[in-house]
Amino acid sequence: MIKMFMYASMLASSLFISASALDNLEPNVCNDCDHHHHHEDGLNRYKLLVTVGMDELLDESALSFGIQIFDTLPGWDAERIEQFRQAAISWHYERFGVDFRTAPYDPSTGFSDNGYATLVPLQFNGTYRILESNDHRIPVGTRINITEFVVQFHPDVSMNYGGTYGASATTPIAISPSDSLPYGVYTVFTSERHPKEFFMRGFFPDKTEPVNLYPSRSFERFQMFSENYGPGFGILNVAVPGVPNSSGKWPTYVKAQWSFPGSFVIPDYNGWRSAPIPPVAHHSHDHHDD
Repeated sequence: MIKMFMYASMLASSLFISASALDNLEPNVCNDCDHHHHHEDGLNRYKLLVTVGMDELLDESALSFGIQIFDTLPGWDAERIEQFRQAAISWHYERFGVDFRTAPYDPSTGFSDNGYATLVPLQFNGTYRILESNDHRIPVGTRINITEFVVQFHPDVSMNYGGTYGASATTPIAISPSDSLPYGVYTVFTSERHPKEFFMRGFFPDKTEPVNLYPSRSFERFQMFSENYGPGFGILNVAVPGVPNSSGKWPTYVKAQWSFPGSFVIPDYNGWRSAPIPPVAHHSHDHHDD
């Protein structure tokens, strides 16, 4: 069963850094994320700190579903897509104890169901873009999308989380039917032919407000990895409708902040230290637009 509400929730303004504050958060030249320290002026220096999002009435849904959406990513072929799907399955099991390793799989759609949850391939586009950035190589206005394999639980799910997440708790953590677990890649189109890839994986369950709101609202916290910037961490708040409003429009709100490193003091926010799949191979005769 596909839950079309997928995401939601508005991020408190205190979580976002203003443009003037970003002027002070310059790229960090230190390549060792374990040994960052405060500079003499007392400010942390991030390699990359960006806000991404959109906040608009759309004429059509920003969400699309099915394994074919991965074909839209530059350089992705069937082998790479399957490697990424298997990486998602491994993470969902390792971190949360949600097991799709032997679940029935439909290769024509990319959907897999284990009896209590569905692994859903989806992509979010709309007018998703970079809103703020402290690195001129990723300028404000750059188009982005996210393509992912998301776990959506059945309405009658009745079990606790396992994996390292469940094991870290002092008491069992029940799965809520409204939870979801993302694993995806942000594609940042600094170049149309050779965009930058930022991998993301849910570090805690995506929590959706347990009320009948339109659009539904949810909140995500996720580890990230970039070949360019190393380990990072992100916070995402969204309100994305599954159906249009009475005027036939899709009121779509998404705001997220990424930071690289993920934290100067919380080690597991820097816990993803290698890409889940090899980089896209570029042919020597290709011209790099960026």
